[in-house]
Amino acid sequence: LLLLIFFCCFELAIVHLFQLTAKTQYIIEACFMALTYYSFKKRPKWHWKLTSIIAVDFLILFLCGFLTYRLAAWVQLPIPFDAPTAMTFFMLIIFAPIWEELLYRGALVEVLSRAFTQKYAFWINCLLFSLGHLVAVFLVPAEFRIFVYYQALYTFALAWWLNRKREKLISLNFVMVDHFAFNLGFALALSQLL
Repeated sequence: LLLLIFFCCFELAIVHLFQLTAKTQYIIEACFMALTYYSFKKRPKWHWKLTSIIAVDFLILFLCGFLTYRLAAWVQLPIPFDAPTAMTFFMLIIFAPIWEELLYRGALVEVLSRAFTQKYAFWINCLLFSLGHLVAVFLVPAEFRIFVYYQALYTFALAWWLNRKREKLISLNFVMVDHFAFNLGFALALSQLL
């Protein structure tokens, strides 16, 4: 429970109060993951048995990511990303799926499942994943905050999908692939490559 309190306090309150950067937020999250994995003496589970379901999920999540961006553009939300740079692509497609899944579906699931029933842990995890993205409201200029609220909504839905996948497969790598697919669709829509 102390680990959960640590996570919530630093993710939401401290980032806002001290106007911390995203880099500082990643350091705080790394400390949380290290403490959790050390405290519970657990390592993330990895399984690589490919099935057609994985390919179908990949396509579904890719399309969801693509359409999520297109919807934001269609309703003319001011989007805080312009043409993606190499760093934006790296952060969105490689770093975020690995980092966020180790954090939310890895370390945080361990903490939540010990503090709450499975049902509550599932929904709290969805909420925390969404709130973890909502923290950006303190980091972006005011004109982009509406997009951050939109992002909080679609990340809640994404967390629901990823949590279900983790519960079914008890493996982080497939969840990372789904997260990668969503972000890839989003990034390709952003870059206008499709």
